[in-house]
Amino acid sequence: MSIKRLIKKMGFTGITLNIGFIGLNFAGGLAKVNNSESLAV
Repeated sequence: MSIKRLIKKMGFTGITLNIGFIGLNFAGGLAKVNNSESLAV
C-alpha cells in the first residue's frame, strides 16, 4: 500500500469519526433539552 493511499484512508476514517462525534453530541444535547422540559412540566 502506498503512503498516499494510507493518508487518504486515514483522512476518510477521521472524517467518519468526526461525523459520528457530532451526531453523538447532537443526540446528547437533544436528550438534555427533553429531560429539562419534562422536569419543568
